[in-house]
Amino acid sequence: MIQLPSGKFYSAPYVIKAPILFPIVAILIIFLVIQVRKREKLTIYTFCSITIFTIYLYFLTAVTLFPINYYPIGSEIYNIPFGKQMMYNFNILNLFSYNKNQLIGNFILRLYSYLSRQANNQSLYT
Repeated sequence: MIQLPSGKFYSAPYVIKAPILFPIVAILIIFLVIQVRKREKLTIYTFCSITIFTIYLYFLTAVTLFPINYYPIGSEIYNIPFGKQMMYNFNILNLFSYNKNQLIGNFILRLYSYLSRQANNQSLYT
């Protein structure tokens, strides 16, 4: 929902949400696992690493891109000059107001980093 300084509200008739990415994430996991199995032996570390990385990409995309508000062509919203908006935030205390998905995504990225190091160490010495 968008509110103008005049107090008028605009609500999108269609909202595209992040769960629409689930099939894409599943296909990506399957594709990456098949590619790794062709090149080398698939270990549990490699599989977990691939899965966690794609889940991280899902959360990253869900936080940064979604929800997408879709307004039909000819809607009054297109007559409003949105291109002149600027947003800067230098307040370090806003880090504590992160969304739950952002925290989960950061945790998954850390876990992916750890598992990928474990997978590299295992493949070097076996």
